[in-house]
Amino acid sequence: MNAGRILLITILWLICFVFLPLKIGAPDNPVQPSGPDAFMRLERVDILLQTGRWYDGHVPRAAAGQGADIHWTRPLDVLIIALAAPLFPFMDQHEAVELAGVVMPPLMSLVLVFLCIWAVRPLMRETSSLMVVVLLAVHPSIQGYFGLGRTDHHALLAVLAAAVLGLLIRLMHPGSLRHPALLAGALSGLGIWISQEFLIIYVPVVAALGACWLLWGVRWRQANLDFAIGCLTLCLVGIAVDVSPGDWFLPRYDRISIAQIFMVSCPLVFWLIVSRMAERLSRPAIRLGFAAGYGVFCLGALRLTYPGLFIGPIAEADPRLGPIWYDQVKEMLPLWVSPRQVILYCLLPFSGFLYGLLVLTGRIKAPDREMWLWLVLALLGTGALALAHRRAALYLGVAGVIAAAPLIEYLLDRIQIKFSGW
Repeated sequence: MNAGRILLITILWLICFVFLPLKIGAPDNPVQPSGPDAFMRLERVDILLQTGRWYDGHVPRAAAGQGADIHWTRPLDVLIIALAAPLFPFMDQHEAVELAGVVMPPLMSLVLVFLCIWAVRPLMRETSSLMVVVLLAVHPSIQGYFGLGRTDHHALLAVLAAAVLGLLIRLMHPGSLRHPALLAGALSGLGIWISQEFLIIYVPVVAALGACWLLWGVRWRQANLDFAIGCLTLCLVGIAVDVSPGDWFLPRYDRISIAQIFMVSCPLVFWLIVSRMAERLSRPAIRLGFAAGYGVFCLGALRLTYPGLFIGPIAEADPRLGPIWYDQVKEMLPLWVSPRQVILYCLLPFSGFLYGLLVLTGRIKAPDREMWLWLVLALLGTGALALAHRRAALYLGVAGVIAAAPLIEYLLDRIQIKFSGW
């Protein structure tokens, strides 16, 4: 990509993600944290800088001044400090941290733009890259989570999701990058370390890569094994770095813990041992039987040992908060109850889903047919979760843009061919 195209992409990003949002719906003072989560995140970073207590997540000003233990992990805190560090010589520490936190989401949107362009590069021409910026900008979830002042971990998770999908696309282009599945697994482990919410991407991707092995056998086992190794490694790093040594074996369901280590270890055991046994018989039905039996065993073991994993972060909270969280918090409400919301959030991903089905069935001739199987299944998984909880639509939007961009390029090419003589 040449300098001129990078400049055009950056200008279009400024228009779509900075200038237009500020013009349409900015508050009187846009350069301030937006919402209680943003304030608490920056307060948490301030406390870390003042006290140096790495393992202490207590924020005295939380819970109406009564104080509370905030369950967030440290990677985003470190990113905010890194952004604020160049400002420390010129302004107060608190002001530098606040400014860094406020500008971080738009900067993350720029990273997301270039990552999505990089992700779809094997599927479409470089000259169509500007289209990706527009597709990202028109998705309501992406605009909502990357707004100025929206200082929370969701933007970082969306960036990681784009990177994971882009790396997995390169499984079909082995010469372009070494060990893409290993890197994708490592970034997935980082996502789980940052928040359990990344399971929205992790679970569909693991299931989809496993489906490729069911259909095409041994050549997909190594990719699955690399992904599992990378994920477990980063989760172990997360435990070592973010959790006090005395709590390494304490299960938690709202942050990285031994419970998540057990969960991501299950695929690794399968690809190291069980898959090799299944491959000796070579038939897809046998592989499916082994995978289904092992899956049931692992779900049962997780249910017995760490039942809170099936509830999620709310398992750590007061039981009275559950109905409030799922019934009153806008991000946790379902999409399916509103046809208008379903169209706004799901039309673009659904078009990419249909395009993938047409490629898989041979109706549209496109390279990397096997890649579309896992991408279609990932869209299906994130789409089902988004219909149940609006927050998952952020990750559906990222996957949807990557899947739909080649479709729009294909349609524009067909239109140009049809009307080229006019």
